[in-house]
Amino acid sequence: MYLEQEESRRQAVAEASHEIFTVGQTESVPADPSNPELVAERFLKHRAASVQEEVTGDVILHQGLAACANDREQLQKLLNALVGAKVLSQAEADAGLGGRKSTMSMLRKIAERADVILHPKILPFLQPGYSVLYQVALLYEDLEANNGND
Repeated sequence: MYLEQEESRRQAVAEASHEIFTVGQTESVPADPSNPELVAERFLKHRAASVQEEVTGDVILHQGLAACANDREQLQKLLNALVGAKVLSQAEADAGLGGRKSTMSMLRKIAERADVILHPKILPFLQPGYSVLYQVALLYEDLEANNGND
């Protein structure tokens, strides 16, 4: 039932925004693919939305990790789910939340700097990918640390 409702909602959104897509497709096509301005606008909109979704997912994960931090069993269930989804390796899950260069630490850093990454003056220049977003978060921290030291 939920999937049917979601597909119905997607179709309504698609019709309203002149997109053409069906369940399972990963791209939407502008109503006029020969219009370069429209194609570029749609592309940039979807790329920004992908970054927003990725950062939002990292924030949700960070909140979940914080909520499970004192319950070893719940934390391990969450980490195992991430292994099952191929987000983490088994070695990273076994290490817990410790490692500095682990995927988890990168996702945590993105969540901590979500406000910077999603800033309207920065977001249009980003593309999805946690490695890039992590580097933006580190760059921000370096700039903050060196603010006024030039």
